[in-house]
Amino acid sequence: NGKHAYVSGYMDDAVSWYERNATSGVLTYGGLLKDGVGGVDGLDGPREIVLSPNEDFVYVTGVVDDEVSWFERNATSGALSYRGKLKDGVAGVDGLNYPFDIALSPNGEHAYVVGQHDHSISWFDRNSTSGALTYLGILKDGVGGVNGLQEARAIVISPDGQHVYVSARVDDSVSWFARNANTGALTFQGLLQNGV
Repeated sequence: NGKHAYVSGYMDDAVSWYERNATSGVLTYGGLLKDGVGGVDGLDGPREIVLSPNEDFVYVTGVVDDEVSWFERNATSGALSYRGKLKDGVAGVDGLNYPFDIALSPNGEHAYVVGQHDHSISWFDRNSTSGALTYLGILKDGVGGVNGLQEARAIVISPDGQHVYVSARVDDSVSWFARNANTGALTFQGLLQNGV
């Protein structure tokens, strides 16, 4: 709704929030959460921030922690409260080795993360009540015919939720995937590569 702004502070291991004046655009500091303080986890080297479609929850990638964490959002104050995290290699979770970017499906039912050092894209079920993520699956560069994920860096989902697009630094490419709206699963479709 444009009332608040959220910033990831990589060197501070923190996420801060600000009230936004809709008329002047001026930001006023509201507060922050810091990794390792007050039970907060997953903010070691925070990078990308995304809000759920209903703006009740905020999701943050922690590239040093190899984690994705989620926070409940107070719609009035903008304040965040830590609710949980998933970590690469724990409880079967894969694809969060240096999680560079995250995107949510238009309906908010699934989350997608590109793991730069895993050369992958992984997907998660999202509980709309608790905000919690549950690991579902992964595609990795060079496995099963998948291409274009070498050091994957950015991800976007089409407005209709049918396709996912990923840019990769080492592959110099943009690859695309068909998305199953029910399961969240992705299927590699193709890529464009610089110079080809």
